[in-house]
Amino acid sequence: FSNVLSVELGVQQRCSDMQLIDEASILSSLQEDGRGGIICNVQLDENKKPLLALVKTNNYNEAIHIVLVGCGQSYIDSRYESETKDHKRISGLAKSWKRLKCKYIH
Repeated sequence: FSNVLSVELGVQQRCSDMQLIDEASILSSLQEDGRGGIICNVQLDENKKPLLALVKTNNYNEAIHIVLVGCGQSYIDSRYESETKDHKRISGLAKSWKRLKCKYIH
């Protein structure tokens, strides 16, 4: 999915590890015409602190595209028993990723 999305958005860099994203990688991903950026494939329980810091402090939210798959509430409800600890944890993580101020969240 991220490959198709990268063509649509004109983004050439993709990342599956949030720990590898830093200011230099974002700047190198941007093109002179303002297009580009990085597409991030993430796991719900992945540490988003490095990415969050870049979005908040350096205003790179327009250059970061996040692909979230399997994070819809109906999918979570079908995978975890309602009102269990895991259900609440995964639902909370999905909501926190969706609140991250990036350009696209799918």
